[in-house]
Amino acid sequence: MATSVAPGEVLESKYRVDAAIDGAADAFAATQLDDSASLLVFKVGAETAEAITRGKGVEHMHLARLLGVVDHDGDKYAVAERLPGLTLAERLENIGKKEPVDAVRYALRIADALSSLHEAGACHGFVHPRGILIQVEGHSPPVLGYFPATDDSFRSLERGHRDPPTESDDAWAAAALLHKMLVGTAPPREGYAAEAELRAAGVTDAALSEALAHALNKNPEARSRDVRPLKRELARWFVEHAGEEPISPGPHSSSPPPFPGAQRTLGGTTSSMPPARSKPPEEPPPKSALRRILPLAVAGIVVGLLGGWLYNTLRPQPVVEIVKPAPVAAAAPAGSDKPVDVGEIAVSGESDKTGATTDKLSSCVIGYLPKETFGTAPDFSGFCEQTDPRAGADKLRVAIVASAPKTNGATEAQKLFARMGWYDMAAFAVVRAGCCPDAKPLELPEPSKACDKMADALHEVGKEVVANHPAEEPLKKYTSIIQCELRVGRGQVFRKAERPAGGEDTAFLELVKAIQAP
Repeated sequence: MATSVAPGEVLESKYRVDAAIDGAADAFAATQLDDSASLLVFKVGAETAEAITRGKGVEHMHLARLLGVVDHDGDKYAVAERLPGLTLAERLENIGKKEPVDAVRYALRIADALSSLHEAGACHGFVHPRGILIQVEGHSPPVLGYFPATDDSFRSLERGHRDPPTESDDAWAAAALLHKMLVGTAPPREGYAAEAELRAAGVTDAALSEALAHALNKNPEARSRDVRPLKRELARWFVEHAGEEPISPGPHSSSPPPFPGAQRTLGGTTSSMPPARSKPPEEPPPKSALRRILPLAVAGIVVGLLGGWLYNTLRPQPVVEIVKPAPVAAAAPAGSDKPVDVGEIAVSGESDKTGATTDKLSSCVIGYLPKETFGTAPDFSGFCEQTDPRAGADKLRVAIVASAPKTNGATEAQKLFARMGWYDMAAFAVVRAGCCPDAKPLELPEPSKACDKMADALHEVGKEVVANHPAEEPLKKYTSIIQCELRVGRGQVFRKAERPAGGEDTAFLELVKAIQAP
């Protein structure tokens, strides 16, 4: 595609093209005229333009904004936010590969950003290490930008260099990105036929090799069609391995002592000179000197005290203004039915930055989870509109993992959700009932003839917990429906084929106890 735009031109009277970007065909640095924001403008095909344009206006903390697609002399140009910073490609060139926990964290956040686009009916199509920023002021890493790829390494074989991008191609790219972070290379263009090939390539963890075997399968029919399966598998893995990440050097670190004979100087260089001899302690003054000094010291103290008394006695006294406290409104009595707006309450365990950037919905959701669940502002866009508790539970689980504090251990919420299994749908139902009062009813596939509706049972669980009523009875109803569907072999339709493991309902009840605690 020959370019039809040149530096100095203005697109749609608001985007000024500044200069071509090295290493990217038909891509330009640009400026938004009304606020001088830095932008990226690059040519796209007609089908790509159609696939990405619905991403305009989609907000996600790990996604650069797409401002739209403009027409210019018969060609289409994508206009996106341009963020300066170190790219993932540059980091990997220096370190080779990332630690598994950090790699999975990045992949989860990228996959969640892609999900927000897919839910809006858009695709991304430009997922590759050069387009991912990991050191951007004001952003928690990584940030998925819009940057044209220079080759097809992170595109599925079916797409190749052709238009348009699809959800399945985005899913392939997210998995290929994880592969690159884990082993240092992109996956084979044709994918993998078996897990054994992934292990031979360097993905030695069984769960991660299984997840990548699903997402990078050589057979398109056996491959994941979107990012949701990858997110589920990575979230489960992350919860179990979050404590394995090595502590990165920081303010708590201290430099090792220098080698003998090589003392560190202030300039950071070393010297083989022996250390300077310390000054010998000064000898005390002779007693005759003390006898001369003592009367003078006593006289000085007396003069000082006298001067202080005279100053305080003779100085004009300040006028003291007595301020009466403003009347305090009577507090609502204990047990009052007056609702509390959680969005106006400071969130415990959140950083100031996180608390400032979360909206009312996010603050409400945070209020239903254990303290210190999030270290960065979670993305709950579309949470209330989600009527499928399977997808809603996945979104909640991924947020708990992807936005967790970067600590050397799993959070309490991660531990609970790792044990919850079937009952994470009940957790979603509770949070949704508490934070989305006007939401549409939950929807699940029609039940088997002998079974009651699972969606109705989940609705009842959520309603009772939010009303501060005991959860055991509605939970028994939900459990009986799970068992009913499993008996007729339809467990996989609703969640999974296996029966609830011991402790899954207990984990949910622990969450309920924390929610209902006074």
